[in-house]
Amino acid sequence: MHVVEVSQTKAAIRITNGCLTVSTDGVMRCSVPVAEVSALLLSSPHSICSVMAIATLAGQGTPVVFCDPSMKPAGMVMPFRGHHEIGQRILAQARASLPLRKRLWKQLIQSKIIGQAAVLEGAIGDDAGLRVLATRVRSGDVRNVEARAARRYWSKLLGLSFRRRRGEGLTNQLLDYGYTVLRASIARSICVAGLHPSIGIHHHNRANAFALADDLIEPYRPAVDRKVVECLRQVQGGDEMTPALKRELAASLRTTVPVDGCNRSLEDAAKRSAASLAGAFLGDQEKLSLPWIG
Repeated sequence: MHVVEVSQTKAAIRITNGCLTVSTDGVMRCSVPVAEVSALLLSSPHSICSVMAIATLAGQGTPVVFCDPSMKPAGMVMPFRGHHEIGQRILAQARASLPLRKRLWKQLIQSKIIGQAAVLEGAIGDDAGLRVLATRVRSGDVRNVEARAARRYWSKLLGLSFRRRRGEGLTNQLLDYGYTVLRASIARSICVAGLHPSIGIHHHNRANAFALADDLIEPYRPAVDRKVVECLRQVQGGDEMTPALKRELAASLRTTVPVDGCNRSLEDAAKRSAASLAGAFLGDQEKLSLPWIG
């Protein structure tokens, strides 16, 4: 599967002989079979994308993400049709009780913190006490253990001077881009599972059309963080977001994380997490399939 990102000015995106093609100045620069496109990211204000291309990708459940020049997502096209039980599932999702949503949020945050611990162990050989912190997460994370873990995590992983701020410096730009790609994949998994991306567990901003994606993305962020650290080692002090770095981050969806006793790609793991979340809303299961745990 491939993430196709178009940032060139005046690029033309079309469907040609069953492939998604990207051309500039009449010369084809990229051709990928439609079935192998996992996401299309558009950040060039002068590019032209055909209606057929958007409709074809949406029809197979592939998100088309429109980004501003700094790669912050401005909008997303998702499939109109979803799971065959979509009505029942969205109704169960909307009716989920507060205690259930709090229990689910606890699982998501514990998985995230354990993932952060795993990334630190790989990077510096020590988890900085995050695994212990993960055991202190309560229903709804009322003590905000997530924030306490984050402070330790970022300072150990990227240094005491690092501050997580969107668009500020190369490191934050790399994180922004990686999270954008990941968020699109998570949103796709949610729709495939027959859930509505705007009905969140913890995130409830009225203007956020992808609140549930912002919930489910949390345990998967450490995988992007790990990839960003690898990219920073490659550039060795560089300060420019290059096409090569974007390709590296887009490829992070093919990296693996432990889930359900096996190492699975982020895309496969996200599908399992979304399906288990639907099962939790329907009352069929209590524990989610999440990375890093078990």
